[in-house]
Amino acid sequence: MLLLPETLPVLRLLSDGTPHAVTALASALGVATQRVGRAIEQLRELGLDVGHNRVDDTIGLGRPIQMLDAARIRAQSNRLQATRPALHVLDQCDSTNDALRELALSGASSGTCVACEVQTGGRGRRGRKWIAPPGASVALSVLWRFGCDVQALTGLSLAAAVAALRALERCGVRELAIKWPNDLLRRGSKVGGILVETVNVDGACAAIIGVGVNLRLGRTARALIDSLRDPVRGPVAAGLADDESDAVAPADDTPERNGLVAALVDESSAACEVFARDGLEPFRDAWRARHAFQSAQVTISAGSEPVATGRAVDIAEDGALIVETAQGRRRFYAGEVSLRS
Repeated sequence: MLLLPETLPVLRLLSDGTPHAVTALASALGVATQRVGRAIEQLRELGLDVGHNRVDDTIGLGRPIQMLDAARIRAQSNRLQATRPALHVLDQCDSTNDALRELALSGASSGTCVACEVQTGGRGRRGRKWIAPPGASVALSVLWRFGCDVQALTGLSLAAAVAALRALERCGVRELAIKWPNDLLRRGSKVGGILVETVNVDGACAAIIGVGVNLRLGRTARALIDSLRDPVRGPVAAGLADDESDAVAPADDTPERNGLVAALVDESSAACEVFARDGLEPFRDAWRARHAFQSAQVTISAGSEPVATGRAVDIAEDGALIVETAQGRRRFYAGEVSLRS
């Protein structure tokens, strides 16, 4: 989907959460009201709940949202201030991982980051689409040059999941867990995920760590996500500030958006430094402590077909899930199977 020129400017005007007349929006932007109307429809297509009050003919989001701001992100990130890697904050891209891949192939240095306001072709694990409503989620990718064989990066996605939860905890979010290998859960619902992809540059391996986190999903975004869900039902998607009734959580329970990006940059970069030196081992205790199904009975499935059941007892040094089955302990790898509670 290609954004209309008016879509993000309209969103910025609506981001204060107050009602606006379409004519006032059009006047502020110097465009026809019909173009504002098309931009509003596009925002709805992207998953935002844009309401229309027919009594006074105004448009509004119902609550304020925060737009991404590179200066605010950099001011809150220890990493970005200390080592000053490049930070790219885009209005739109298909995928932050894809955008960062192009930068990596062009020589971008280790630690380069890409965040995006509107991600139209984000991917989850196994090629599933990731819906990221503008202003209501975080889509971030971090480049790290390891200079080793790709096989040495097995398990990096689990370390990245630990880093993401540490970032959220640093921002005051609680009741978090990981679903193997790298779904981020809150109160049993999926609020985020990790997608690690590798790129070979001049014979050396680099990793692109993509992190997606939902801050708040309205009914429109939930409907879009539900239409794309795996037929074998996984965790229900939600935002950090959502609950099952779509009520709004206390304001201090929802991270400030630019602050969350800064924390994710810091924790992901720190995790990459440790992983480059020591592999997955330093993260295994933290991962076990946060695993939603640690020591629980689970089913391992290939597609929709169950292949094993047993007790999830550990993760191996290469990130495999170790399950105690009736036939003994078995290892399962994320690219081949999925875990179900």
